[in-house]
Amino acid sequence: MPQTTERKNEGGLRTKGYFKESHADMPLITIITVVYNNIKHIKETIQSVIKQTYNNIEYIIVDGYSTDGTVAIINSYSNEIDYWISEMDSGIYNAMNKAIRISRGDWIYFLGSDDCLFSNRLIENIIPYLKDDSLAVFGNVIYSNGNLFHSCLNLKTVLYNTIHHQSVFYAIKVFNDFKYDESFQIIADYELNLILYLNKLPVKQVDITIALCAHDGISRTLLSLAFVETNKVRGKLLGQLANLIVSIIYWVKFSAGITFRVIVQAPSRINCVEGKSDGAS
Repeated sequence: MPQTTERKNEGGLRTKGYFKESHADMPLITIITVVYNNIKHIKETIQSVIKQTYNNIEYIIVDGYSTDGTVAIINSYSNEIDYWISEMDSGIYNAMNKAIRISRGDWIYFLGSDDCLFSNRLIENIIPYLKDDSLAVFGNVIYSNGNLFHSCLNLKTVLYNTIHHQSVFYAIKVFNDFKYDESFQIIADYELNLILYLNKLPVKQVDITIALCAHDGISRTLLSLAFVETNKVRGKLLGQLANLIVSIIYWVKFSAGITFRVIVQAPSRINCVEGKSDGAS
């Protein structure tokens, strides 16, 4: 990563001159984690990546200048992380765009710092589906309250984001012409998924659980902001009349969702142990 005045620290295998390469029989998979002050869960997230049985993974961590001890934990894994930096940024998507620019993999996957890969064999199991004829390959996620979220890319995607970033692998060529809109705080990944759907671009859905995710992630707790940004994304890609109609439909669903979330009390976070989750539905 080019030096900046904001850079506080960096490390990893790249800083020691070791760069991984893609091979015809073993594509390079880039996993990116963006984190800020998450000392509670970052170790578990890192371990879910470095324990993978697949041997050609590039792991990049972009830290937003954490002050709670997160950086010390990241640094302790410098011999197993390909590259990490700690510097101030303007938000989640600014950090994600930074990581994309220096990625060397054939496929990119974003793993949240509250989340972990479903099992140690997850990447090995998904590799057979990562083919050149697809721009994205997506599966499902299990939330820490035990709920299984079935990802999809269909008419529902016009209403709201139906693919969470923890469930999808994007071909690197997707980002030749796309970067995340950094004016959004939590829903910029919806824009990419909606583009894929509206343009009928080649994607593949697989019945594989990809990750275990925190049920109280930012996009699920800042519901009003999620509603506003979802409408803005649609406004960029749909005509005004179509967006107005869809926004009204989404508001009805959104309002019902708020009521449900107020009534239902979710249990505590489950552990990321070989994809085991009691009560998954």
